[in-house]
Amino acid sequence: MSNYTTATLLADIRLGAMLPPSGSATFSDAELLRLADREMQAGLVPLIMRSREEFFVSQQDAAINASAQLNSVRIPARAIGGKLRDLGLVDDGGALHIVSQISIEELENAASGFYVIGNVIKLWSAAGSWQTPTLRMSYFRRPSRLVAASAVGVVATITTATKTVTITSNPGTISTTTPVDLVRASPGYESLGDDLVATVSGTSLVFAATLPTDLAVGDYVCLAGESPVPQVPPELHPVLAQRVIVKCLEAMNDPSGLSAAQAKLQELQSDAIALISPRVDGEPKRFRNSSSPFRRKNRSWLLY
Repeated sequence: MSNYTTATLLADIRLGAMLPPSGSATFSDAELLRLADREMQAGLVPLIMRSREEFFVSQQDAAINASAQLNSVRIPARAIGGKLRDLGLVDDGGALHIVSQISIEELENAASGFYVIGNVIKLWSAAGSWQTPTLRMSYFRRPSRLVAASAVGVVATITTATKTVTITSNPGTISTTTPVDLVRASPGYESLGDDLVATVSGTSLVFAATLPTDLAVGDYVCLAGESPVPQVPPELHPVLAQRVIVKCLEAMNDPSGLSAAQAKLQELQSDAIALISPRVDGEPKRFRNSSSPFRRKNRSWLLY
């Protein structure tokens, strides 16, 4: 499964729907990838999110004014549904202190907390100060748009000291003016870095930021927001292919084939969800009530 790129996905779709090879008048590769993207966002992502097993969770830090009563920070643009999982402040020792969500009506009586207006987080402190200038946003990251493997670079060498990465070949779109993502080539195909800036010369990229410690040879350098592999667990790759097969058969007006494909899709989805949830079989979850008044009593550690 580690080499399941969009080329494999396209081959599975064409085989399952009995489609002719790419280049024919029936469904180009670009059209199939657009269908796959739509099925990923509208079908697979909600399916996986319902498992409540922390798939897609990512974190992003933002600097705040520690001497301001009210800070405004945008929710990350790649957050699924524009929603947060959690919000916290990182102290000097690296410990994360969760900040409680409050309503605007609570501001008068709240010592600290945050509320959301549109896509902006409003971080409130009645005392007008904070112990730390670092806000950490935990959110569910949207999977990247699917592209052909020929549209990305494959990591050939990594020089950590100079923040330099060489790729086997440059597809011609990766340049100094184009932010890139670093995507893992093995499960779970997550992004190791988003919207990174690099000075590009041919197949050599010198990054401004420190390279991820787990970046490996064979991983992908993609234009920001793109990936040559579906960024879902491998067990969901057949489900994605089957969802596109169903859409193709619907468009081709093939009732008998469609009925069989829909039945197979239900089977694949049920099996896949059983495989990915729960993620830890032997340990029961402990649930925390983040709105409990007992968790709001002592918030003094957030303030000076």
